[in-house]
Amino acid sequence: MAQTPALIDHLAKAQIIVSLGATSLFAASSLMIHDRLEVNELIVIFSATWMMYMGHRVIGLRIRPQVRSTERFAYIIDHKTVLLVMAGAAMVSLLFFGPSFVLDRNIGTLIFSLSVAGGYSIPILAGKRLRDLPYIKIILIGLIWASTTVALSYRHGEVLQSWHYHLIIERVLFIIAITIPFDIRDLRIDREQDLKTLATVLGAWSAKILAIILLGICTLLLLWIKSCGVAQGYITSWHLMHIMAGFLIIRSSVDREEAYYSGAIDSTMLIPGIYVLSSILVI
Repeated sequence: MAQTPALIDHLAKAQIIVSLGATSLFAASSLMIHDRLEVNELIVIFSATWMMYMGHRVIGLRIRPQVRSTERFAYIIDHKTVLLVMAGAAMVSLLFFGPSFVLDRNIGTLIFSLSVAGGYSIPILAGKRLRDLPYIKIILIGLIWASTTVALSYRHGEVLQSWHYHLIIERVLFIIAITIPFDIRDLRIDREQDLKTLATVLGAWSAKILAIILLGICTLLLLWIKSCGVAQGYITSWHLMHIMAGFLIIRSSVDREEAYYSGAIDSTMLIPGIYVLSSILVI
């Protein structure tokens, strides 16, 4: 198996790629919905996503010490100084840009996003996180990402159209689909811990088929959204994202290295952002 380039490996394990992915999806969604995008919004989404994922990893180390030997957790232990500096930078960014972002959002959406994200990572139920409950983890991830990358792009007082809700559903299903391979990655550890996931219950192959079906539903939702007048370029970039994700999902296995998941699969979310960036540069 070909070795992952060192830079990609670092970006994946340091949660940079997944944070850029969230920023990419937010940017594309925001422009699709109201054709507006501000740099401070992108900084907040990137910093908040990075803090959530890295915080989740640190808490996971304390709750499940047996995972210390896995690639992604061993990376945190080996690079804790650099990661602490990054955490400080993310906190400063949130303190500086966060207030204006919060004031321009719907308070209900903010409360929901923070509550779900907090419950996912923090042990609030007799020492357990919400993600530790059977079958709940993957749904929580879908809800967190849909609220972060779609719902939070809605500004206070903005009138929503019907296709906006379809975009939220598409996002939930897409995130669930690309999270299934991560369950396949963790299949051995989750079985040892008797953690119920789609992969442990259905098996790796059946879980992959389910993910592909979900991507198919996402494609149908996008076709409906396109009929509502959304620019073709955005829709095409989502389709490309779905196709690439489907290809990588089929090829996933428990023996793949960490960078395949946190690098290759997560990087599919960069495709809509690349389209947004290219459109801005052309203009």
